[in-house]
Amino acid sequence: MLILQPPLIDSLPTAGSPLKTLSNLPKSAIPLAIADIASRSNSLVLVLVEKSQDAQQLVNALHFYLGQEHHLDAEGEADGSVDLPIVHLPDWETLPYDSFSPHEDITSERLKALSQLSDLHRGLLILPIQTLAHRLPPREHLDGQRFVLTTGDTFDLHTERRRLEASGYHAVDTVHEHGEFAVRGAILDVFPMGSQQPLRIELFDTEIESLRAFDPDTQRTITKVDSVTLLPAREIPLTETGITTFRNHWHETFEGNPRDCSIYQDVSSGLAPPGVEYYAPLFFNHMATLFDYLPNDTQTVRIGALHQALEQFWGDVGTRYESLRHDRRKPILAPEKLFVRTEELFSELKPYGSIEIRDPDTQHPRLRPLPDVTFDAKADDPAAKIKRLMQSGQSVVFVAESAGRREALLELLAKHGVRPEPLEQFSDFKPESQPAVITLGLLDQGITVDGFSIVPESQLFGRRVPQRRRRKQHEIATDLIVRDLSEIEVGDPIVHLDHGVGHYQGLETIALGHDINEFVTVEYRDGAKL
Repeated sequence: MLILQPPLIDSLPTAGSPLKTLSNLPKSAIPLAIADIASRSNSLVLVLVEKSQDAQQLVNALHFYLGQEHHLDAEGEADGSVDLPIVHLPDWETLPYDSFSPHEDITSERLKALSQLSDLHRGLLILPIQTLAHRLPPREHLDGQRFVLTTGDTFDLHTERRRLEASGYHAVDTVHEHGEFAVRGAILDVFPMGSQQPLRIELFDTEIESLRAFDPDTQRTITKVDSVTLLPAREIPLTETGITTFRNHWHETFEGNPRDCSIYQDVSSGLAPPGVEYYAPLFFNHMATLFDYLPNDTQTVRIGALHQALEQFWGDVGTRYESLRHDRRKPILAPEKLFVRTEELFSELKPYGSIEIRDPDTQHPRLRPLPDVTFDAKADDPAAKIKRLMQSGQSVVFVAESAGRREALLELLAKHGVRPEPLEQFSDFKPESQPAVITLGLLDQGITVDGFSIVPESQLFGRRVPQRRRRKQHEIATDLIVRDLSEIEVGDPIVHLDHGVGHYQGLETIALGHDINEFVTVEYRDGAKL
C-alpha cells in the first residue's frame, strides 16, 4: 500500500484524548487518509460517514489503496493474507417501519460483519451514522445460533434441517439466495449468511463426506472446503424461546386483540413476516448497540456533517412514526425502542480516540484533486489531456474496473500513443521508475499525490463506478459494456440489449423539432437500421 511520509497526522488519538481534526483535504483524498491512519493504528478503526452510498464508495477505494482486491480465495473470502480487514456494516436500506424486510444479501453482510467483530482487534469497520443508531440483537444471539460444520462430522439430516429452519433458513427446490436450503436425497445445499457462495453438503450415511462451494447459477462445484460456519439467517430468533418471548412482550407493549394483527399471527406460527425487523426488541429481553460489539481501544474517524445527518434521520423516523402509529391492526414500537437518540449516541462515542475529517478543500500542499483528464472522442487528439498530465512530469496510475476493462483500455490508449505497463496491484507501483502503469480497482475519484496521479476509468470517461453490492441472478458482463464510442469503429459488431447483434455505423445527426441531436446508428440484416 502507499505509505505517506510524513504522515498526515502526527499522532493518533487514544481513549479519552481530545478530538483531532483533519481539514483542507480534497474529498478524493479522504480514502487515502483513512488508509494511512488504519495502517499506523494498532486498534480497530471505526469510520462513520453520512450516507450508505458514501460507505460503499469508501469500501471500494480502501480495497484499492490497501491492496486487497487480489487477496480473495475461490469463495470470494479473504485468504488470510490481509493485514487490515475491511468490514462494512450496511444499512437496512428500508424506510423506518417499512412493511418489507431488507434484502437477503444485506442481512447476510450485516450478520457477517457483526460475527467478525468478536475476533477483530485491528482493521477497519465502515458504516453510515444512521446504522450506528440502530439497536442490535445481543451478541449471545449470534453466538448461540452459530455452528460449524467440518468434513467427517456426524450429521443427522432431519435434525439439521430443523436447526436451519429454527435459525431462519427456508427450504426451496434450488438454492439461489442467502438463507435458502434444499434437500435432495443424501445432499443438502445451503447458502450460508455471510458467505459469497452456497455450500453443498454430501453425506455418507450420517457422516459429512464432503463440503463443496458451488455456483448457484450453474450448480457446478467451485472448490472443496474443510469447514464452514453457519450464521443465523435473520437478526431475530424464530426459535421456540424467541417466539415465546415475542408473544409475552407483545402483550406487555400493545393493547387490543393480537389475533387482529397479522404480524403477531405470523410470528406465532413460526413465520417471518415482511418488516418483522422493526419488532426485533420484542424477541429479546434486552437489545444491544454496536458499542457493545466494539473493543475498548477502538479509534473512530468521523467524516462530514454526522450530527446533521443523524438529526435528519431522526426527523424522518418521527414523521413515519406519527403517520403509522394509529393503525390498531398493525401497532408499532416507539422510536426509542429501535434507535439510539443523537445525544446518547455522541455521548457513547466521546470516550473513544477520535479524528474528525471536515471542510473538504483543494488547498493541500501534497494531496490535490485530479485535473481534467477526460478522454474526448471528438478532439483531434482524444488523449491530449492525459498526455499533458504525463508531460508535466507526473507518473500516472490508470485504474480499470476489471481485467476485461483493462484490456479494452490498454487497446484504446495504445491507439493514441499511451502505453501504460500492466501492474498486478497498486501496492507494486514504483513511481520513480514507472512513468505509466495500469491496474485494477473500483475507484470513483482520482487524486494527485506528490509526484504521481491516480486516474480511475470513471474520470477518463466522465461516469461513476457502479457500486458493488448484491449478486444478481442475471448480470450484464461489465467487461463488455461500451464505455465510450472511441472504443469501437464503423463496422464493428455491437449488441443492443433489446434488438440483438448488429454492426456499428457511426453517428447520425437528426433534427427533432427545434432540437438537433446525434444518435448511434446500428445496421442489422437486410439493411434494417436502428
